[in-house]
Amino acid sequence: MNKELPNDDTGNALQRLKDDGTDLTKMIEMDFFISVPSESFGILIIEKIKEALPNATFDIEEEEDFTCYCKISMIPSYDDVVETESLLNAIAKPYGGYIDGFGSFGN
Repeated sequence: MNKELPNDDTGNALQRLKDDGTDLTKMIEMDFFISVPSESFGILIIEKIKEALPNATFDIEEEEDFTCYCKISMIPSYDDVVETESLLNAIAKPYGGYIDGFGSFGN
């Protein structure tokens, strides 16, 4: 772990992105995963997130559970990722949802 990133789940995930070659000082597309109890609650959560983050894009998939994928273009500083996770969690929680991680694919 390097000194720039805390040794917690978010810091470790960002370090893995960095180790895989992602430049954390540049704008990239981040995918935040939100576990939701049903498709209908997922749609409600997406509508609320759109109010807070109008430039985000979304997808809902059903595998074992429903997951909303929220794609946001950002410079992935630790503080900004934690702030985004907190915002998404606060929006999802009243509908039985919760943030379930993040990643960045193809950056």
